[in-house]
Parts: sequence; C-alpha cells; structure tokens
Amino acid sequence: MAPIPRPVNHTVEAIYRAYAESRARSYEGLGVSISNLGEECERAVWYGFRWASPPEVVTGLKAITFETGDIEEERLLTALRMIGCEVVDRDERGRQFRYSAAGGHIRGKADGRTVGLPEAPKTWHMVECKSAKEKYYNEIVKKGVKLGYYAHYVQLLTYCYLAGMDRGLYLCRNKNTGEVYAERIEVDREEAIRLIARAERIIHAAEPPPKLHEDPEAKMAWKCRSMCAHMATCHERAFARVTCRTCIHATPLPHGDAEWNCARFGKPLSPEEQRAGCPAHLFIPATVPGEVVEVDEDAETVTYRLGDGSAWTDGAKNDGAAA
Repeated sequence: MAPIPRPVNHTVEAIYRAYAESRARSYEGLGVSISNLGEECERAVWYGFRWASPPEVVTGLKAITFETGDIEEERLLTALRMIGCEVVDRDERGRQFRYSAAGGHIRGKADGRTVGLPEAPKTWHMVECKSAKEKYYNEIVKKGVKLGYYAHYVQLLTYCYLAGMDRGLYLCRNKNTGEVYAERIEVDREEAIRLIARAERIIHAAEPPPKLHEDPEAKMAWKCRSMCAHMATCHERAFARVTCRTCIHATPLPHGDAEWNCARFGKPLSPEEQRAGCPAHLFIPATVPGEVVEVDEDAETVTYRLGDGSAWTDGAKNDGAAA
C-alpha cells in the first residue's frame, strides 16, 4: 500500500503567496549593483548588466529573506543609536542614500552614516550593516572584512569613496548566535577607483569577457554550477534573452542616469523599451550559441551555424522562436 503523502500546509503556502505578491515584480536592476563590484567573474557581471538571462523572480521565501535583511539593518542602526551615536539613514528627500558612477550604470543604496563612535567620537563614518551565517561570520572575525568577505568590504569602500568620506563602519550580526562584529575601515581610494574602472570596462565591453572557468564541472567552478544565474547562457549553449541590451544596435551612454541609445532608430531607450526589445533586434554575436556564417546588411540579417549543425538566421523578419 502506498504511503499517505504529507498534507500541504496551507497556512505556510498562503504566507509565501502573500509575500510574493508584496514583491510581485521580477527583480532586475538598471545597472551594475555596487554590491556586485567585487564579483570575481567579469562575464557574470556583463551578462547581468546586459539582461542576458531570465530575471530573478522573487518568490515568497525570497521576499521573506529580503525582509530579514532589512530587519537586521534596522536592528544594527538602532543599536548605534542606543549607544549614543547619531545615525542618518535618509537623505533630504527622505530616501535611502543613493550613489552612482559611470553615468548611472553603477548604482546602489547605502545603509546610512553615523558619528559618535566610542573609538572616534567626532568622525563621520559610512555604515554598512550585514548578517551572515556562522561559517562566514567566523571568517570575517578571524580575517577582517576585506579578507573574510570581500564583497561586503567593496560595498562599504565604494560608498565611502562616492560620498567623499574617509572612514567606514562595518557591522555584521551572526545569524546563528546573534553576536555582533564591528570594524572600522580607512578608505583606499586607489582600490575604489580601480573597482569602478573595472566595472566601466565591463559595462562598455561590446562582447562578454572570457569565462572564469571553461569547464563548469571542474572543482574550482562550483559557483558556476550552484550559484550563477547565467549558467545556461554561459555554459549550456542557451540563447541569450531578447532585450535591447543583447542587441548590437544598443549602447550604454557614459553620461546621464543609466541611459541607453539605439543606433538603429537613433533614439534613447527607456527601461521599458529595453526590456521589450523590438522586431529589429539583432543579437550580439557572442550571445548566440553558434558561429556567424553570413551577414546581409541590406536585409539586416545574420546567419549562424548552431552547435547541432543547423543554420539559424537572426534578423528583422525572424519569428524569434530560437530565442
């Protein structure tokens, strides 16, 4: 006799559904997030910036996780106020502090600023609040944030640099035990400039940078297999997503606020237009899993030989089935 399946917990399902509906839109940033400036794989940064892969869908469980991060941030800022620090976490318009570079294509929101720390009572610090599982928390405590969790260090460093501040305060709470770690950093402007210049190079690259790992099954490539949203496009010969950002006609502009231009129609592109694409879309060749065999400029088509040996023609009259 077959075992009786466990009943579905309708209360939990309803909670997840409610949280998912509260963040109904798929999450996709307009530029390279400052939180990703420390990403080792330049190709992953490029794919993300170009919207080459399907956007992350915020499920109910993910929405709860995001809210947990917000709660931890507010908890740590409150702790600073409790010890007598002045904390400013909103700008004059009542919004979270926002910083950008590279014509708005690098962007992010900082947690706040504080003054009155026991170690330096008169010095303003940029604040970055995080929480981490015990494994990662212990690495941070042992090595310091720069060596223990470089991505967190890069965020704080970049916000300090863009705000013109000399000092930063990193706060991290152990998710397992509740312990709190605090570390003050001195701004390394040369490293901040290098990180921003690296991101600018990726943003304006016409093609994706080289793969970090050629073989996704290699031991060192565990992030490719288990954590990268671009695994299919990068390693599994999947077509990139059809958006203006994967089209040869679209270019990110070096000025303004994350602005793009279409050379085909000679016009600026709104975020909504970028996501939708248009019938004249032509893939950046490196995002197609095949080799170019013919280009017809008059017909505005490009023909590829795909991995299975078949021919596929990309162009204005293509029905888009392959994408």
